[in-house]
Amino acid sequence: MRITNNQITIIKQIKNSNNQKLNYLSINYCLEFGAWLLMIRSIYV
Repeated sequence: MRITNNQITIIKQIKNSNNQKLNYLSINYCLEFGAWLLMIRSIYV
């Protein structure tokens, strides 16, 4: 039982780290997109 529980926690940790990487990437893209929109608005308005 201990071995399987350890394996499950390791798998969960790997999944969590992958999710954190994806969240970090999506946040970066949102920030870049927002800055880009602000630049365009400041140019045209």
